Amino acid sequence: FRNQNCVYDLDYILDMGVEPAAIEFDPMVGMNVAYPEFPKGLDFTTSIFTYYEYYKDEGKTWKKKEPDEKVWTYNCKDMVATPKVSARIISDLKEKKLWECYEQRAGRMLPVAFEMQRNRLLLDLDWYGRFSQLLEDERQKTHLELTKMVGSDINVKSNPEVSALLFDKLKLPTKFKRGSGGKVTTDENAIKELRASYPDVPELNLILKERHLRTKLSNYINVKFDVDTNGSRYLPYMAVVGGTKTGRWSFSKSPKWRGSSPQTIPKVMRLMYQPPLGSVFWQRDLSQAEARIVAWLSGCRFLLDVFAGPIKIHKVVGSKVFKKPPEEIITDSIEYDVSKRGVHAYDYMMQAKKFAITANISLAFAEEFFCEYGKLVWEIAEWWKEIKRTAITTGRLVTPMGRVRECFNAASAVTHTGQLPDEILRDLVSYIPQSTVPDLTNECMWKLWDA
Repeated sequence: FRNQNCVYDLDYILDMGVEPAAIEFDPMVGMNVAYPEFPKGLDFTTSIFTYYEYYKDEGKTWKKKEPDEKVWTYNCKDMVATPKVSARIISDLKEKKLWECYEQRAGRMLPVAFEMQRNRLLLDLDWYGRFSQLLEDERQKTHLELTKMVGSDINVKSNPEVSALLFDKLKLPTKFKRGSGGKVTTDENAIKELRASYPDVPELNLILKERHLRTKLSNYINVKFDVDTNGSRYLPYMAVVGGTKTGRWSFSKSPKWRGSSPQTIPKVMRLMYQPPLGSVFWQRDLSQAEARIVAWLSGCRFLLDVFAGPIKIHKVVGSKVFKKPPEEIITDSIEYDVSKRGVHAYDYMMQAKKFAITANISLAFAEEFFCEYGKLVWEIAEWWKEIKRTAITTGRLVTPMGRVRECFNAASAVTHTGQLPDEILRDLVSYIPQSTVPDLTNECMWKLWDA
């Protein structure tokens, strides 16, 4: 079986009683390995690997009243383009000496992903009911508190209503959406920016809280579940191997537009799902994995010494920043969470302002954190420079697991401006650690699955 996005079509094919002997190649996944920075949709790959005219707009007829012949013609074009695109991507993978990487890191993972997708997640109705009630009660309580505070009812997901409250009534600085030509925004990032600058405005926290509660209800409670003949309910989803440029998997609604992504389910809400009879859920994880890889790549003496000892890095860093013994930095506490976020933020060149926004701390404290941590890990700044030199002089980054990223965005920027923007450099700096960790854990998963 060779097809674009195999796990999508297989979900329909198996329902029809047709079972391919094997998955030979998926050009979407192959494109992710060959050209991580490029789009991997068939519309893009057809445009660069064939001489066919662009036809993907013709496919925007799904579930619409269109003549069968038009849909059939579109499908036939897909069937003609896919083999030619596949052949070109396979050729490029072999020419780049990445074919083995494709097979090891992606190709053999497709049956694993598809089995996960077909099994789905069995819903525990008791826990589902508890969380449904808990979230709705908390949402109503938060909404009532916000209504009393502002003196009128407000829809927290309405940009005009929230704008009127924040910018007209409370006189907070107006936020504009980047690249929109002056369009006012009250999206999450805008409100978090305001919260970092105005921590004493309680309306900001309440707006964010109610939005998050509504999102949880929408994404995890009020979803379309599969219902089997015995009445059991399952969460359907789709597993996408190589869903990101680093090779990490991504998850979404099922091919039949039901369910939601299991990847983003909050930890406590995972109680809503139960393993098959006689089985258990097992969480695979690595301890402080990305920070360890950064320590190794940069040769950071402080980090390497900490990792050689018994105390977790986030507790050690927390003790330095919060001026207290490491044992008083409790796992999953606010101090621990800020330290964990700060380590990753600094390692990947995040600006102090963005760190303050994501960690819900003041800008002054974020800057102090970076100052203190930066003194301890000075080698990391040298590693950033080395990544920059490598990207500019060789045009590629290579991970310990054999992935290769050709730095087209960096090459384009340097060619046209003579400079490498910080935004592109940050993306390159994070690539090797964020690519290596999932490849390691997926390797373990595959060995267990194949045993």
